[in-house]
Amino acid sequence: MPCLEFWPVSQCGWKGVCVSENFENITTEETFCECEQDWSQTLEMNFFVDEESVSASICIYNEKLMKGLYLIVAVLNGLILCLSFVQIKRSQYHISQQINLIIRCVLVVSAVSYRWKFGDGALLGVDFTFSLLVSMILVFDLLQNYVQFIVNLEYLLRKAIKIGPESYSYVEFKRLNGVRTVMLYGFIVNGILAQSLWISTLTSNNSVSLLLVRTLLVYFLFLVVFYASMFIFIYDELLRDLGEVSLMVTNGSNEDDQESIIIFSTATIPKVKRVRRHLISVVITVGLLGLLGIFSDYFFLLGIYLFPLFLLVVSFGNIGQLFYDFEVAAPVN
Repeated sequence: MPCLEFWPVSQCGWKGVCVSENFENITTEETFCECEQDWSQTLEMNFFVDEESVSASICIYNEKLMKGLYLIVAVLNGLILCLSFVQIKRSQYHISQQINLIIRCVLVVSAVSYRWKFGDGALLGVDFTFSLLVSMILVFDLLQNYVQFIVNLEYLLRKAIKIGPESYSYVEFKRLNGVRTVMLYGFIVNGILAQSLWISTLTSNNSVSLLLVRTLLVYFLFLVVFYASMFIFIYDELLRDLGEVSLMVTNGSNEDDQESIIIFSTATIPKVKRVRRHLISVVITVGLLGLLGIFSDYFFLLGIYLFPLFLLVVSFGNIGQLFYDFEVAAPVN
């Protein structure tokens, strides 16, 4: 098999060179990729070659780098677990509110532990157990976002009821009931498609496996952008309401309570803006990484690094949300 060449890299990639095999000092037509030190080929998410032809694949795998990325992911998710339990203990959360996040973090730590224990034997798209764990991580990650979306959506629906039927925006907000149904079906479909990761380990046809995983990528990218658009819309509405409250003039017998609400609203606005900016940056990052994986075979192979990077982005987002909730719940001086 000739050495693989995927745009934008040359044959064997930036960390390898294509050489011909020698048999008893006779150069044959067979070629393979000779990789630099610490770099090698891998079958992980590599649906472009068979196992016996992996030596002709691109030199893209660095075990030390991969273990380092997964180690950081495990540490961050361990921190998220600690923060969650601390806030549950402080009665800031009920455990039912955080159960999805807790299960997701346990799955991430389990997947990383499994990866560290079995090394090259635990490859995404090759090993059934590791691929199944990753599939479940994606499901619970989406479930967590879906639940958070529903909570925020309820805020808008309550607001719509208070506005009244004579308002045009009331009609617009009522349409969000339909959006809730769409989001539910979207979550279910993506949960089913996420199973393509472990299904790909059972298929003998690489083309079928590649199609399954790329279909998941396309739909997942669409769902992420759609979720984020709705979240940004909700945050914009929340910021507008907080801004109106912060400009209120106190009067009447409940002046102290009104003053406390105004102070709370004024202090919360920059925190919501920070979460909104973070969400936009996450969407842009995930969107670009997803598009590269869909349209480029080389970046699809790089998905072995993009997945732990995706887990890092999501983990930082979860930590940011936990700190945000802590700040919002903290008394304002």
